[in-house]
Amino acid sequence: MRLFDDVEVMLAEPREEPFRKAGWVFEPKLDGYRIVATLDAGLGVLISRNGNDLTTGFPEVARAVRALPVPRLVLDGELVILDEDGREVFDALQNRLHPAESRVRMLAEETPALFRAFDLLAVDRRKLLKDPFSERREALEELITAAPGRVKKRSGSVELTPLIRSAKKAEPLLLSGEGVIAKQLEAPYRPGERTGLVKVTRVRTID
Repeated sequence: MRLFDDVEVMLAEPREEPFRKAGWVFEPKLDGYRIVATLDAGLGVLISRNGNDLTTGFPEVARAVRALPVPRLVLDGELVILDEDGREVFDALQNRLHPAESRVRMLAEETPALFRAFDLLAVDRRKLLKDPFSERREALEELITAAPGRVKKRSGSVELTPLIRSAKKAEPLLLSGEGVIAKQLEAPYRPGERTGLVKVTRVRTID
């Protein structure tokens, strides 16, 4: 049984100014590739938001998805590579795309990627698209927390994005990093739509 034949990701409405509103939470905006990761019958697959299959290019992440403790799932998240200081390096991700087959394993060891999951769209045989984000996030946290230790290592790992419940605590992300993603707690997952998800990019200033 396939949970989805195709998954169109939920999109974010861009805004220039941060906002404070009850019923919303915040996550850091990531600098990577938006990915839908699926697990079915022991096969982990990584599909970009444009529909490209990136599984063979990132075998360490596909392996980590296969290690998750459920037979079937669909995750929404971001594929990233970190430097020694824990900062996301987008150029390193680009260098991992379409390498020669002989270099895939070497690159996976030299510049390992990780999958930062921020939504759970389906688990086992149950689709969660109509559930509010608050319930999907709770189920995602339980899933990742229950994952075996090998899933959580930096070299080919699946981890949760931080969730910030205070707008004030989210404000520093607008001065460093890429910005914030605001999510409405009661919103269902709406593929292809921009309702219930807001993107506020980093504020950049010069003297």
